[in-house]
Parts: sequence; structure tokens; C-alpha cells
Amino acid sequence: MIPLPDLPYAHGALEPVISEATMRLHHGRHHARYVEVVNGLIAGDGHPATSLEALIRQAALAGERKLFNNAAQAWNHAFFWRCMTPESRPPVGGLAGAIVEQFGGLAELGEVFVGEGATHFGSGWVWLAAQDGRLQVLSTHDADTLVTRDLIPLLVCDLWEHAYYLDHRQDRGGFLQAWWDRLPNWSFAQGQFDADRGEGVGWRHPLMAEAPREVASSLEEAADELSSLLEAWVEPGSVQEHRVNELLDLLAAEQEGGLVRSRTARPAARRAASAAEDPASAPGA
Repeated sequence: MIPLPDLPYAHGALEPVISEATMRLHHGRHHARYVEVVNGLIAGDGHPATSLEALIRQAALAGERKLFNNAAQAWNHAFFWRCMTPESRPPVGGLAGAIVEQFGGLAELGEVFVGEGATHFGSGWVWLAAQDGRLQVLSTHDADTLVTRDLIPLLVCDLWEHAYYLDHRQDRGGFLQAWWDRLPNWSFAQGQFDADRGEGVGWRHPLMAEAPREVASSLEEAADELSSLLEAWVEPGSVQEHRVNELLDLLAAEQEGGLVRSRTARPAARRAASAAEDPASAPGA
């Protein structure tokens, strides 16, 4: 079961950009509903995931659309709350340097971010993300999330109308500009940027509460899923590769001495390296 994380500030702390009424509706009704649906879908189903991130990737791989949509929305909202603070201060350090190098400054980055979100068609999310120290701004549709991509999210803003309509009506651009000017948690974003560069650990959703399960059953299910994934080509950076690595870590942690990782046939990273040296060796080449 996944928890509904508390807000890291009072409901009215983000006014006037986001009112207390909007926050109570958004967190207490919309976010809570996604959590409720996820818990209803996984109750008694024996899903082996022990984190919301793993559950999202499993649902994506299995084509479980309803589970994916609600789990991804639960994760996106929890991350969104962390991306805001009532005491926003400009970025410093390595992130500030990367912003200047790639965009020219914070104002210029803001124009790109607000523009991307304002012109996004329909519902979704606008993100500032990093990959190998390089920043990028992108938007995703509906419940799509960066959890399934080879990117580290630094900030996100909600583009669904329930995030801003009570306070800004249909003026999404005005909401995004006010949000950018007053609410980004640049200290949190810096921590995420550090994680992208291998300096620390990025944010993860609060852990799921799992009913006791037989260890042997858990290991057997993980081994079966891993074997199935490795029967096909695993694209580097894909959701499949993320899942392969999670399963390897699970097996290594539960098997005495952590010997499973070294004995499991052809981890995804090893296969990707072989294909880079000899592309003809990849399945379908």
C-alpha cells in the first residue's frame, strides 16, 4: 500500500499563487484519490514492487494502463509538492552555473519553462530535468512521468486545470509565470542535480507498506520476471533496463552474500556494452 505524503508546508503557505482552497482540493481530493485507486488495484494482487517507482515501471511494462496512470499521478503529485516552497531563493552552485551556461540565466530559463507549459496541448506536466549534467525542459501528457525515462527530474509544475483554475481561471500562462517567479524550491532542485552527477541520492516516494510475504515466493517471482525480460533485447536507458536493475538488486539483497547479481545471466548493462562494441550482436540487428 502506498501512503499519501503530507504537504511539506501549510495549505495556505503558497498564497497568493496557489490558494489554500486549491491546495486542500488538490492534495486532499485529487492526489488522495490517485493513492486510493492504486491501493485498491494492488490490494491482494501480490504485486512484488516494494516502491512506487518500481510499481510504475512494472505497470508500464505490463501495459496495465489504469494502474500506471494512477500510480504515476500519485508520484508526480508527491514530487510536485516537494518542488515548491514559500521561501523560494535563486539557485546557487553547480545548478546555477549550468543554467547560465545552457540558457544564459534564470530569466531565460524561465521563458523556456513557462513557454513549454503554456503551449502544451491538454493536461500534463512541465519539467526541468537533467541527464549527465545537461539540463532540459520538456512536457509530458496526462499521467506520463519521468520515472520511466533516463532523466532526473529537478522541478515540475502541474498543467492539469485543477492545479490553477480556482485561482487563475483559464490563464495557464499567468499561473506558470507566477509559479516560476515565486515558488520553485531551488534547494531541492540542486539536490536532484547533484544526484544526476552521482553526488547523493535523488528523491524517492515514501516507501510502500507491504504485507508479509514468503521470501522464497518473492525470489521466485523476481527471478521469473528477470528471466522473461532478458529473453529480449533491453534498450539502454529504457524502462526495461531500470526494471532489470531493480530485480537484480532485489535478488542480491535477499540472497545471502549477494551472489545472485554476479551469477544472473547477462545483466542489461553488460548486454548494452556488448552491443555497443558489436551492434550486429543485438537481437534484430
